[in-house]
Amino acid sequence: IGKCQNEIRLVHGFCLLGSRSLVDAFNNIAVFLEQNPNEVILIPAQIDYSTGGEFTLLELDELLKAQAPAFRNFVYVHNPDLPSWPTLGELIDNNTRILFFHYNGEQCSNPNVCPPGFLDWFVYAAESNFQFLQSDDLDDKATACEATRGGDGRGDFYGLNIFTQIPNPQSCSILNDYDFLKVHTTACAAVTGRNVNLLLVDCWDVGDVLKF
Repeated sequence: IGKCQNEIRLVHGFCLLGSRSLVDAFNNIAVFLEQNPNEVILIPAQIDYSTGGEFTLLELDELLKAQAPAFRNFVYVHNPDLPSWPTLGELIDNNTRILFFHYNGEQCSNPNVCPPGFLDWFVYAAESNFQFLQSDDLDDKATACEATRGGDGRGDFYGLNIFTQIPNPQSCSILNDYDFLKVHTTACAAVTGRNVNLLLVDCWDVGDVLKF
């Protein structure tokens, strides 16, 4: 999430490469949830000030409240003093089916900075290395499983990055194979001592990701 031509938008690196209306995208997410009442969505959003200037999380929240209120109403508000997170069933029952995280922008150490429901991703999550040139690089479990981002906080979420830097169908078919996913997640849990509860993949519809 960054600024392009002074508007808060979805962008990946450079506005010149293209951007998308954040409001349109988040309203689409709300429509999807309205049409699929048993789905829960977790969004770790990178805040990128390098594209066109800074903005506050309060500004982002005001934009969502004004132009994507249905999305905002789905956002789960987490109490950091709770010993655990709600189950998927509890999120569905309460209709708070968006977990909205952010990173690289303002941090939530000051409670006045982060609006309710805006959660600091790397306080709660850790992610493994993501710089793999080819699928064979993930065979080195010590490197592939190491938590290289986050993990200094509670570590409630541990996400495995299982993809190559340049996505391609051949790598996807190898890495998204059921047996590979089983061996890899089991090995990473043993190497790190963390429970794997998030998979970050390319080509989610290739291979056995959903089955796994």
